[in-house]
Amino acid sequence: MRKEREIHLPDGFLYALAEIVLYPYLAIAYRVRVVRDPAVRALKPPFLVIGNHPSIWDPFNMSRALHPFRISFLTSNLFFRHSLVGWLLRGVGAIPKIQFRSDPTALKAMLRVISLKGVIGIFPEGTRSADGSTLRVRDALSKLVKKAGMPVVVVISKGAYLSRPRWTTSGNRRGHVTVESRVLLDADQAKGLPVEKIREAIESAIHYNEYDWQRTARIPFRGKALAESVDSVLHKCPRCRADWTMRSKGDRLFCSACGNAAVMDEYGLFAPETPESVVFEDASAWNAWQRAEVARTAAEPDFRMESRVRLRISDLEQPFRDAGEGSIVLDRAGLRYSGMNAGTPIAQTFPLPGILGISADYGENFEIVMDKTTYRFYLENGCQVISYSHAIDHLREESARKGARTSQEEPA
Repeated sequence: MRKEREIHLPDGFLYALAEIVLYPYLAIAYRVRVVRDPAVRALKPPFLVIGNHPSIWDPFNMSRALHPFRISFLTSNLFFRHSLVGWLLRGVGAIPKIQFRSDPTALKAMLRVISLKGVIGIFPEGTRSADGSTLRVRDALSKLVKKAGMPVVVVISKGAYLSRPRWTTSGNRRGHVTVESRVLLDADQAKGLPVEKIREAIESAIHYNEYDWQRTARIPFRGKALAESVDSVLHKCPRCRADWTMRSKGDRLFCSACGNAAVMDEYGLFAPETPESVVFEDASAWNAWQRAEVARTAAEPDFRMESRVRLRISDLEQPFRDAGEGSIVLDRAGLRYSGMNAGTPIAQTFPLPGILGISADYGENFEIVMDKTTYRFYLENGCQVISYSHAIDHLREESARKGARTSQEEPA
């Protein structure tokens, strides 16, 4: 049984120490500029802060935008598995949350923070953006806002994704980051609006595409090997339509099958290398096309993907353990693993309705969550990770829609 921890507001000393160390670093390394709405300063806790999630530095940028308020961040329980990191997170008041499922312990902790007149910080997307565009928002957040009847502040980071894209292996890009804060809902609005309207307001507030902003801002983000490792996210060639043939080197992204090539400029945008090249202008548009292509392929009755994998398993907040090697097959019935688990040959099926969520370390592995267990699959071909992620997401959504239609058609 999961042990409940005592909940407290952030420790003033640890929080101040993080501010003293990290705020100057972010200001120098990323040229972070904060734009504060005076109405935010006038708020009295408790209240909720939400933000888009383009960067690993988002919690610190959000903290700076809300200074002098100290924020208790809702944080994936994965980060609490390491003793030192877990101790630091608990010291600054972080709330552990099990990914992709309702977590009564996390909800109770958030309500406790509210009762202590604290400030809760949440990134509704749940994970960092792979392509600079906003991911889907979960419905449970709007229900919490309605239940607590507290103000909501939104913080949007612009330029943070292009400063260090999630896929890059070539370090920071020197540009500018602007962090903006404003009051989204006051307490009366949070109490009075229906849950659906609150959800719409939250989705609209954090909706953001870095490339749409960049086309107007035109801020150069200078660095080395600008396109290095973008092939972990952009795997499909727009010209020959081959999967997993894209490769990257320096500022180039090219197809190993047909020679189609793009060059990334200092604004993070792609240009065709030759008049014959067929490319998308940015990673967000390219990935959206890939996602649509995966959905089209997954709709076919004979859809099937197969890969060799290495498997690691974790239960709740326990560290991952090696479980063996084997192969996975994904089709319209679900995901199947055949191989070894702790030295024993097994064949395990993961039905689509039972997959609570999927997350990915693009270019390396993806995880699925089933009940209280997380299964992490390391693929031999890391470029396939994002394809599995898109396909499982699509098939789960399709399965949920079918289930909803069946339920509606059943007689009362």
